[in-house]
Amino acid sequence: MYDIIMTISHYLSNRFISQIVKRSIYSLKVSKTMAKCSKEEKQKLIANIKSRMQTIQCKAMRSVDDLRRGMEFEVNSLNETLKSVVNSEEFRRVCSYWEPRECPGSKDKSKLIRDASELIENRVCMHVDAWEKKYRVIKTLKEKIISKLKRDCELMEDQIREIESKNFD
Repeated sequence: MYDIIMTISHYLSNRFISQIVKRSIYSLKVSKTMAKCSKEEKQKLIANIKSRMQTIQCKAMRSVDDLRRGMEFEVNSLNETLKSVVNSEEFRRVCSYWEPRECPGSKDKSKLIRDASELIENRVCMHVDAWEKKYRVIKTLKEKIISKLKRDCELMEDQIREIESKNFD
């Protein structure tokens, strides 16, 4: 999960820097255009831009909410899938078969319990990791999230470019 968060953070920070540069260029175009306009034209232009930017902002907020709900759905879905994998006959069979040499051999009861618990935990983790790698669960989830983010960002960038081109080219 940390991997997913780091990849998304990297992707978003690159997008953020790109947006700062684009907005700076846009601000220069706005200043240049505004210097040429009358007061009434400036007011109309500003009102038009505000209206369109508010629309984009609302869409961006919806997109973030959709992404959050999508993440919650994916996490819940992954939880349910993992539960069914862990409760499957195959998984139980693999995790319950122990060679005598694999069993803890301590005479101290509390140490025996700790060692057995650790061995069981390691085996379950090993098989869950193998399941995840086999079905590429994290990679698929990462790709879904990045794809949605990329699509939404590109859509918003297109809308912003449209505003810029209609008013400041």
